[in-house]
Amino acid sequence: MYDLDVTEVSTFNIDECIQQFEGINELFHSNYRSQVEIQGFSSRLAKLKETIKDMVNYYSQSKKGSEFLESFNECIEKLSKFNDLPIERLLDVNLQDQGVTSNPGYNEWCASLIKTSINLSCLNKIAATFIPQRIEKKDLKKVVFALRCLDLTSLSGDDTGSNVRRMCYTAVNPIKANVKDALKCAVPLEVAAVCVYPNLVEDAHQSLNLFKATSVKLASVASGFPSGQYCLNSKIREINDAVKCGATEIDIVLSRRLPLEKDWKAMYKEIRACRAACGRNVIMKTIISIGELGSMENVYAASFVALCAGSDFIKTSTGIEYVNATLPAGIVIARAIKDYYDLTKFKAGLKPSGSLYTTSHAFSWINLVNDILGKEWLTPKLFRIGGNTVLNDITQTLELLV
Repeated sequence: MYDLDVTEVSTFNIDECIQQFEGINELFHSNYRSQVEIQGFSSRLAKLKETIKDMVNYYSQSKKGSEFLESFNECIEKLSKFNDLPIERLLDVNLQDQGVTSNPGYNEWCASLIKTSINLSCLNKIAATFIPQRIEKKDLKKVVFALRCLDLTSLSGDDTGSNVRRMCYTAVNPIKANVKDALKCAVPLEVAAVCVYPNLVEDAHQSLNLFKATSVKLASVASGFPSGQYCLNSKIREINDAVKCGATEIDIVLSRRLPLEKDWKAMYKEIRACRAACGRNVIMKTIISIGELGSMENVYAASFVALCAGSDFIKTSTGIEYVNATLPAGIVIARAIKDYYDLTKFKAGLKPSGSLYTTSHAFSWINLVNDILGKEWLTPKLFRIGGNTVLNDITQTLELLV
């Protein structure tokens, strides 16, 4: 059992403080600890928290208060990389708002939570109800919402800086000026995000600043896109590089062999390691590649385990598999997201990607999310649509409706 020496931390040696938290973090990740052990760790962390609070009170009244607070913020920034649920709940002494709070995960999941039986015939019937019959003038706001949920991608082997700049310009200015003026929207008429390979993140970051993007997020695929057949260390390095260059969202690729072999513990640990590499303030989407999982039961299990491991979004596919975003699979993923919310009260997002070409396709997924997850999920923070082709149809639809 790791021995947490609070007296050592009272001198506020940052390295010692980090080392002790790393020890506890490692124990949380190993062997799926029992609730009794977690409560023991929580008790020790609570003592450390009280010590830190005492130091804050003491040093804030001294002449060296500013120096201490600077060191304290540095410590908190390092500690925020460890995203275990008890740590996130106990360490609430940050001196400033940390912004985005990522999914803390769920440490005590068990195999019984992912056992399910799915009726494909019923799925198909339900999916058919989400397909719109037509798009009319009254749907204008819905079309605008679909536009604001789009993620544009530039993921080709011949990508260059100029390609990325053109995509970023389109992301900031997706529709014609006269259409934008006619809409008179109070929110920025930009897409939700752009996504590139890690080596082009810096180019995308500079381009978004150049075009004065106000709401466009910068995403990067990592962890062996699109196959996922990379060793974990390589995946972690890709994530670290992308985040260092300015990525605010990371799309990781699931190692499909793990769900196909039903090695859920290994899958949990791999995604958990990716979550830690992303850090607290980076959104992590897990691409589960529904077309390569073999069954809807595996789609559900992979989604739920990914959420327990700290994924903020479940993404249907890379967009290049033979089977990509299908409504039946979307229903299963949404159900997993709903079940995870019922368990933890954390709202995870959903992103369909691939085989989406028209405004009607986008509407089908909006209807699905609204019906299964509810209106609270109808925001770019919790719902995205992947597929550059969709943008072309949406812009044409807007020109016809305004």
